[in-house]
Parts: sequence; C-alpha cells; structure tokens
Amino acid sequence: MSLFSSDKHKKIFDEQINLYKKQGYILSNRFTAALFILTADSFIWNRSKYHIKPNVILFDEIDIKGIEPDSYLLFKMAKDFINKTNKVSSSELADKLITREPLFKVIINAIIIVRRLLPCCCRQCT
Repeated sequence: MSLFSSDKHKKIFDEQINLYKKQGYILSNRFTAALFILTADSFIWNRSKYHIKPNVILFDEIDIKGIEPDSYLLFKMAKDFINKTNKVSSSELADKLITREPLFKVIINAIIIVRRLLPCCCRQCT
C-alpha cells in the first residue's frame, strides 16, 4: 500500500523533496508533512507551489478562492502542521461526511510523516 494518493502525487512530492535535498536543505518533519498534503491535491498545489520555500510555506499569500471543501480541509491541515495549531479538530477528521476516506488517508500518512512512525517516504533521511 502506497502512502501517496496517486502516482502524480508521488511524482510531484518526490520532485520537490529531491530539489530541496540537492540544494542541501534539511527539511523538518512538519514541513515535509505539509508538503505531502499540498502535493496531494491539484487545486492546492497549483495555487501554493510558488509560495513554498524550504521549511517555509507562505499560507497568507496563497489564493484559495473557489476552493472545494475537500481541498480546504487539506489546506487547513497543512497549515496546522506548519503553524503547530489544531484548527482541524479530531471530530472533523473522524466525521465520514467531512473527511472522506481518500482525504483521511492523506492526512493520516502526513501524521505518520510528522511523527516518523514509518521509514521516511521521501528518502530525505536515507
């Protein structure tokens, strides 16, 4: 079972991680998890990719007008990781009407990245 939501998600995430690695950056777990989430959703990725620097995501500069509820949940979760906040509640995550299974999978895998419960999915640590 892959940590990624799709082959496209894996490709974009790996490209970004490898770019930062080649530049010599050591990325935080929280940043890596937020990047994992942002690269999972095409809408969010296309809006955010120019507002991301190693270990920094400029959320206030990202235009999310027209965002769908699923994408917004992922956006909020990525922001929580970076800002060390809890705006997304555990009850939201547990509610099947709010957090559909594909979203839940992305979020849980991002939590795994933050906590490093599994070997690093981005090969950053190897």
